[in-house]
Amino acid sequence: MRTWTSSPIEPRRNVLLATLEPMDLESLADHLEPVSIDYREVLYRPNEPLSHVYFPVSGMVSIVAVSAAGASVEVGPVGSDGMVGLPVYLGAGSDPLQAFVQVPPCLALRLAAEHFRDAVERLPTLQRNMRLYVHWTYTSMAQWILCARLHPAEERMARWLLMCHERVNQNTFPLTHEFLAQMVGVRRATVTLAAGALQRAGLAIFRRGLVTIPDPRALEEAACECYGVLKAEYTRLFGRPPE
Repeated sequence: MRTWTSSPIEPRRNVLLATLEPMDLESLADHLEPVSIDYREVLYRPNEPLSHVYFPVSGMVSIVAVSAAGASVEVGPVGSDGMVGLPVYLGAGSDPLQAFVQVPPCLALRLAAEHFRDAVERLPTLQRNMRLYVHWTYTSMAQWILCARLHPAEERMARWLLMCHERVNQNTFPLTHEFLAQMVGVRRATVTLAAGALQRAGLAIFRRGLVTIPDPRALEEAACECYGVLKAEYTRLFGRPPE
C-alpha cells in the first residue's frame, strides 16, 4: 500500500463522504490519507486489530469469509459506495472476515481508527451515514442468502457482474473465474457453464482474466430480482445509487 501523490483524490467520489454535510466533510478531510492499494493486497486479516478504515473511490474490495480449511466465500463487495472497516464503527476492533483488493486500480481515502471514532462522535451526518450503512450491510447480506438459496447460478452471476460494474464504473475490468466462484458460491465448473451461457447471449465477454459488459441494461434483464431490490434500497437510504 502506497500513499497516493499523483493527484488529489476528491472525497466526494465516495458516496458515504459525498453525502456528508459540507462542514462535516471539511472537518474530516484533513485526516483522510490518499492511498493506492495493489491487486490482491490485504487491507486486514481475520481477527487482527483494525488500525484504519478505508473509503474507496475506485476499484473494488472484497470482504470474504474464510473456513478453517482455507476455503473462502465472498460476502460483500465494497467500492465507492461504502467503507472498509465497519467493525471499527461497531466497537469490535477486529473482524473475523478478511478484506483485500479484488478489482484494481484501487484508490482509497484512509482514516486512522482513532480519528474515525472521534469523528463519528463529533459529526452528526457521519454518524447518520454510518447507521444507514450498517442497515444497508445487514439488508444486503440477508438478500444474498436468499439469492444463494433460491436463484440459479447464471442469474446470480449476472447480478454480481452488475454490482462490480457499477462500483468500478468501467465496462471492462479484471475478474477471474476463481473470484466468480467465490462471489456466486459455486464450483469453478459451474462458473464456466454460467459464464459460457452469458457470453453466448452476448451479455458478457470473458477473456484472459478480464470481463467486458457490452450492455449493462441487457445484462440487468438476465439478472435475478436481487439486483434491483438492493439498488433501490441503497438509493432510498442515501438518495443516490451505489455508483
